Amino acid sequence: MLLLVFSSANLITQTGNQPPQIAIKPSKVHIYYNDTTQFITEKVKIINSGGSELIIKDVKGTCNCATSMVARSTIHPTTIGQLYLYIDAVRLTDTLMRVDYIIRSNAKDSVLTLPVILHKRKTP
Repeated sequence: MLLLVFSSANLITQTGNQPPQIAIKPSKVHIYYNDTTQFITEKVKIINSGGSELIIKDVKGTCNCATSMVARSTIHPTTIGQLYLYIDAVRLTDTLMRVDYIIRSNAKDSVLTLPVILHKRKTP
């Protein structure tokens, strides 16, 4: 019995020493919207496949039309967090645009870019 407890504790210690690993699903977002749309909202998953807590420090859009909200900034190993993307569509002028969200965290790859491709459709 003592051997099993020791093995479990050893396994937790080994896993806890691994750094957090961040992944975004989907890794690229395509949004199709009508030219009458004023505001776009999209939700993506943040996955921590590492062995310790993932902390989202900052998320910034590459244009003034883009903002975001992290539902939970600390994501435990093997759990999923949510990132909400908000885009002011009134400010978008072209029929095809790209907005990047730069995500900074304590993960091994501490800066991750999430590309969002915006496709504007004309309303008939």
